[in-house]
Amino acid sequence: MLNFIQNFLRFLLSILKNFLFKKKIFYIVEYKKWANFNDAINLKKFFKNKFIISHEIYGIRQSIIHIGTHYKLFKKDQTINIHKSNKLIVFWPHLNKKNFISKFLKNNINKIFKINTCSIDTKKKLIKYGIPKNKLIYTPLAIDTKIFREFNINRKKKLRKKYSIPENKLILGSFVKDGVGFEYGWSAKNLKNPQMLIKSLKNIPNKKDLFVVLSGPARGYIKKELGKIGIEFFHKNCSSAKDLAELYNLVDVTIINSNIEGGPYSLLESLASGVPVISTKVGMSPEIIKNGHNGFLIKINNHKSLTKKIKYFLINYKKNLPFKSNSRKSIIPYSIKENGKNFDNKVYKLS
Repeated sequence: MLNFIQNFLRFLLSILKNFLFKKKIFYIVEYKKWANFNDAINLKKFFKNKFIISHEIYGIRQSIIHIGTHYKLFKKDQTINIHKSNKLIVFWPHLNKKNFISKFLKNNINKIFKINTCSIDTKKKLIKYGIPKNKLIYTPLAIDTKIFREFNINRKKKLRKKYSIPENKLILGSFVKDGVGFEYGWSAKNLKNPQMLIKSLKNIPNKKDLFVVLSGPARGYIKKELGKIGIEFFHKNCSSAKDLAELYNLVDVTIINSNIEGGPYSLLESLASGVPVISTKVGMSPEIIKNGHNGFLIKINNHKSLTKKIKYFLINYKKNLPFKSNSRKSIIPYSIKENGKNFDNKVYKLS
């Protein structure tokens, strides 16, 4: 009941904003705070008063409408009527041909001014899928380095004590929502492939030397499976970016084991915090990660390769390797300022 009231109030506020403001950029988000909400917040920091975050499309006139989530484009399998005075831009983070949304967007491409996507790999796949090149714009995700950064040693020690994180274990971070739904998530979300991580960890002989830090909702599957194989973990569903930034400063290496991703944000957040990343070749990872420099790239579903890389960090994580400084340097091109310039020049063309 509380969620219904909150969403209804957000709906009313969105409609009010839509009618009040004209000749602005309206970024449309879901009521649930998916990753695209981060996109909206970061762009708002750059464009300030020119940029309006809204949950609804109704009532917008003479503006740019940027759809951060495909689901807002249709209702009951019908395209929502968008006033012809607006310019429509759609964010398409990754291609899943099995998902009806992909077919829907392809069939309605003539109604869309531009599609922006955040990885070069997705852009190539969309072209192969039949989306015209002149409709596509590559705009990588951004990271707020004022929030996501490496803390000093004393603060890290206090955080480890606060969350009871062991000192003499390799701390693995897993920050991708990999369970179905937004509640417990007992069932694995196959596109995020948490099964790969569990298979990999099963093959580590010295499991007592590992500890896993989890964030986000719907992590029930991974927690249940970690318990079965005897690996301790800590989970916190963070309510703010600042809380999440604390968790990155607890870990030694972040793992991304998905089959498909747009970013993900955990890639940038981890590197900005000085934490190297082991990632499958998805989303922005192949563009940013250099093997042995700021992490490692592995093939999708190759749990044996993931095991080898975890073993590498088990052996070397106490050594003073340059992973931390390399990780921080690698996200310099993905600042909010650079991201804002990209959108200004390539997408919105306001300057």
